[in-house]
This record gives sequence, structure tokens and C-alpha cells, in this order.
Amino acid sequence: MEASCLVVKDVKTGVLYNLFFKGTKPAIGTGIEFTGVPRDGVTLCMQGTPLAVSHGSRVDALKCATDQAPKSPTSKP
Repeated sequence: MEASCLVVKDVKTGVLYNLFFKGTKPAIGTGIEFTGVPRDGVTLCMQGTPLAVSHGSRVDALKCATDQAPKSPTSKP
């Protein structure tokens, strides 16, 4: 994942989305539900369909699977 890119995986379809927020992004590993529209133009992120998020909310029941949770930039292998 590129720096500052927020890529999420749809738990039902497996599709990856590259999310763009106008405000504060959710923390990495947070489960969210969101509404968005396709974002035109070039992005630095190399994965996921780019979407401009119009509404998003945290959903505590959604969690990353242990084997799929992102690694913190400061974590060591």
C-alpha cells in the first residue's frame, strides 16, 4: 500500500476500494460502512477502485481478520 492511501476490501464481494475522504480518515483497521461515488483522475495509489466518500460511519462489528490486518509502519516482522 502506498503512503496515505486508504484501501478497503468489501467483505461481501472482495472488491478493493481506494477511499478519499474530505475530512478525517478512519484509523487503519477500523470497520466502516460508507457511501461514495467514483473519483475521476489519476491517483498515486496502485490498487482499488478510487471512490470519493460522501458519507461514512464506524461499525464496531466489522473487524479485520487477524491474517489480513494491516501492519503498522512502526511494527517489526
